[in-house]
Amino acid sequence: MPRTRNSIGKSRSTAKTAFALICLYLSISGGTADAASPYRLDWRTDGAIVAATLATGAAATAVSGNGHLSPTEVRELSRSSVNWLDRSATYRYSTTSDKASSALVGVCSLAPLLLSVTPKMRHDWQVVGVMYLETWFLANWAPDISKGTIDRVRPYLYNPEAPLDEKVEDSSARRSFYSGHTTLAFATATFSATILGDYYPTARWASRTGKGLLLTAAGVGYLRYAAGAHYPTDVLVGTVVGSAIGYLIPRLHRRDGDRRLILAPQPLVSGWALSLRWAL
Repeated sequence: MPRTRNSIGKSRSTAKTAFALICLYLSISGGTADAASPYRLDWRTDGAIVAATLATGAAATAVSGNGHLSPTEVRELSRSSVNWLDRSATYRYSTTSDKASSALVGVCSLAPLLLSVTPKMRHDWQVVGVMYLETWFLANWAPDISKGTIDRVRPYLYNPEAPLDEKVEDSSARRSFYSGHTTLAFATATFSATILGDYYPTARWASRTGKGLLLTAAGVGYLRYAAGAHYPTDVLVGTVVGSAIGYLIPRLHRRDGDRRLILAPQPLVSGWALSLRWAL
């Protein structure tokens, strides 16, 4: 049974509150990381990231709505209206691939939690925990903004082999752009690969683990295409956005001597904005 807009809004509101409280608590208790740690927490950086993430979640909730198609709308769909690059996805439909992609997203999402018990990360669990929560929530909410504002029908709805009742009951039928599964998979996989490289820069197992997770994330993207859930361009954008989130969150927490990325509030005539600068 698809969730209603009210239930989605309430669940997001609860998630946003929990996210803010957990990050606040961990920022206070974990602000004094070990001197050997490559990362640290500070109120300016984490306050800006938490604010940006909460704003993203609020925007995603505001644009969420009915994504269903009527039986008539489904029957009127023509794959000839899909651009040549994405048209091949309209021939795809696989519930097995759909379930497999969700399972692999779970693998990527659990990896940072499992890696946090390694000797060097175990002493930094608060810092790693805050960075992971920021990455996970931002990667979850960011795609929902475009899904709610860009009307793009999922490719399997063009496929006559897919059951009509499933097409009509799909509450996300109009929300193909861009792939949330791929975004989250690449965000958490890139996050894991980045922190592994910082904590264990010379360890071969760390490098191999990071590459393995990135390959797993790539598998998620392919399976979303194979399931008929997304077009290649949906997957490509999800890959770029997820990778950027997974890389930038740890980099913004680098200790002062190593950080070159600076996130700070920027005053505007009409209000405030967040600016991201690269210090050369």
